[in-house]
Amino acid sequence: FDEKTALWSSVILMSSPYMWFFGTVALTYVPEAFFSVFFAYLCYRILKGEHGLIWASAVTLALAGGVRQTTAVLLFPLWLFSIRKVKPGKIITAAALIGIVTLLWFVPMVYSTGGFAQYRAITDEYWRYVLEHLSTKARGFDILGVVGSFI
Repeated sequence: FDEKTALWSSVILMSSPYMWFFGTVALTYVPEAFFSVFFAYLCYRILKGEHGLIWASAVTLALAGGVRQTTAVLLFPLWLFSIRKVKPGKIITAAALIGIVTLLWFVPMVYSTGGFAQYRAITDEYWRYVLEHLSTKARGFDILGVVGSFI
């Protein structure tokens, strides 16, 4: 899209009651939206040949994972697609940068939860309470029909 479309999209986003609501609650949706859009913008510019932005995209991807871990997983294929024409040496270094920046938020987070065993216990409890009953592991592929009925 062109710059005019980007401008109007940002005006619509900033005037959206939905966005303002999520900005008033202590959830990660607004920062996640920022990092996702900014990351997509960087990937777009990399696709257009600005390969030097690979460093900014790597840091942004890692920080997005610090806001919401599933965001990094979701955006990683976009990063791989956008860097496919970048020199392999830069890609390897950028991947290492993602790892370093991720460790900069992951290690303190694990430490603040009481160590990796405690972090893993919390994650497992969350899985059992919220997600397990909706997984194909627990219900087989029948769950896909249930999820599809909500859409």
